Amino acid sequence: MDTQWPGLHLTGASAAPRAQPSSEIAISTLPNGIRVATAQSGSPIASVGVFVDGGSRFETPDTNGLTHFLELMSLKSTTNRSDFRLVRDMLKLGASVSASAGREHFIYTADCLQEHVPHVLGTLGDVIQHHAYDAQEIIEEREKYIVSNEIREGMMDDKVSTHTHTHTHTRWQLD
Repeated sequence: MDTQWPGLHLTGASAAPRAQPSSEIAISTLPNGIRVATAQSGSPIASVGVFVDGGSRFETPDTNGLTHFLELMSLKSTTNRSDFRLVRDMLKLGASVSASAGREHFIYTADCLQEHVPHVLGTLGDVIQHHAYDAQEIIEEREKYIVSNEIREGMMDDKVSTHTHTHTHTRWQLD
């Protein structure tokens, strides 16, 4: 590669050697109690994931659907950043950021150059801890939520999965 890209310092034979991939996963705990799992891939690209305990399993009849709605709202404005700034900052770094929710967890993931990991983690931390829930964003996402529910109601595989889960996991329901 003979073109210099900002933040990418690999130039032919003089490039720094990459770390060798490892199958070992190191688990460490930060002073605030957050557990971190790391593994060396040998790639200049880092994949980062933040798993938050919470999902549809924790919903009650009164909060049914909240997990999916929060998933739709997950990468919107924070008290420190507008959604436009959030997207712009991640695009400037070449980071790919996403969020998903399931029965057990909310998962925030990002792929970026290793050197951008501290900035990306800071942004994910901001998204998770300082969500603004802007009124206009809520209205827009509510409309998407209603449409996606209408589509999902017609999907037989989702009905079967939900029905099966409801009837096979009743003894593990939360109080």
